[in-house]
Parts: sequence; structure tokens; C-alpha cells
Amino acid sequence: MIEKEVMVQTPQGLHARNAIAFVMAANSFGSSIWVKTDTHRVRAKSLLEILSLNVVGGNKIGIIADGKDEADATQRLVELVESGFAEA
Repeated sequence: MIEKEVMVQTPQGLHARNAIAFVMAANSFGSSIWVKTDTHRVRAKSLLEILSLNVVGGNKIGIIADGKDEADATQRLVELVESGFAEA
């Protein structure tokens, strides 16, 4: 299991388009992946669960992955958030 913390760079945070990009990227991996805030932990492959976090710009989130491709998954998702959800 790998856990990395990252600060959300975009003002709109993990809402709408950014959340969709995040969930699509998470679903491209076989590992189990979660996103956590100070108070909640949700499945990263569920759009509704990601939206329920109400993450805004400047918030820190933890990305946790467990599985065969956990290192690649956490790296890709951290890079996605750090890039402001720019498409690679």
C-alpha cells in the first residue's frame, strides 16, 4: 500500500470536469484506490464519492493505492492533481 499527499492546485478543486478526469485516471488502474481528506475516505473510482468530498483549491488530499500497479497509480494521480488536471 502506498499513500501520497498532494495539494489541489485549481480553484475549482475536485468538482465536475476535474473530478471526471481524476476518476477516469483512477479507473485505468487495477489497484484499489482511495482519496482521503481530514475527515473522509472515499473510493477514487466513484465520481459521486469524489464529488461528496467537496475538495476546493488549496485543500490537501491523500491518495492511497493498494495492488499490483499501486506505485504507477499514485504517481499518475499525484501528477494529474499537481498539473491542475491538464491532460497528459
